[in-house]
Amino acid sequence: MEASRGELETLQKIWELGNNKLTAYEINNKLLLATDHKEMTALHEAAWEGKLGVLLKIREWAGGKLTTDEINNKLLLATDHNGMPAWQWATYGGD
Repeated sequence: MEASRGELETLQKIWELGNNKLTAYEINNKLLLATDHKEMTALHEAAWEGKLGVLLKIREWAGGKLTTDEINNKLLLATDHNGMPAWQWATYGGD
């Protein structure tokens, strides 16, 4: 996932394209809350890699698009296939 490398410029371009071309549903569910084959979101990946800038950017974008309930339950508390939220992944990776 791009978020795991912390490439903010690339993420910003993808966000801009999506924001201009996608529906609100697609932005929320296909970008912000999208998961990979391990049910990990970009937030999980950024936490694992210790990419604070990416974490902050995802949170900023989510704050403008998702409801408080979606941010809490589908982003911050979302778990991967092992039942681990991004919070827990942050303790394993990064610096």
